[in-house]
Amino acid sequence: MTNVLIISDTHGNLEAVNKLNSIMNECDLIIHLGDGVNDIINGKYKDKVKYVYGNCDGMNSDKFKLLEIEQTKILITHGNYYSVKSSLTPLMFLAEENSVNAVFYGHTHNALKTEENRITYLNPGSLSISSIKKSYAYATIISNKVFCKIVYFE
Repeated sequence: MTNVLIISDTHGNLEAVNKLNSIMNECDLIIHLGDGVNDIINGKYKDKVKYVYGNCDGMNSDKFKLLEIEQTKILITHGNYYSVKSSLTPLMFLAEENSVNAVFYGHTHNALKTEENRITYLNPGSLSISSIKKSYAYATIISNKVFCKIVYFE
């Protein structure tokens, strides 16, 4: 069993990131989905951070990365290369091509959890900017299954 904190679009809001210190301390892995990656990758928890850069990070990186956790294949991406603000269809094609169990993406600033064709799609929302509330996600991964929850806070 692996417990994972998933964050995205922190955009320099270190106050919001620091509010998650107790969660970061207890989880096994932290995934940052871009736009504010430097808010976490050089800090106290850098040894348990996996990340992709977002369009506001000023860095070039792969469009996506594949992670294998507990025999579970997870695709992580910021989402800007896949037009996630208008549709999840390109991301769904990518997920099918890579035979993943889950896709974690950001970019839209709005949290969303959905499932299509037995693949979980999770956007943790934004810790900095949101049309609703600030949010992050917490996932527990157990041999080929992903259980995740979106958490809203102010």
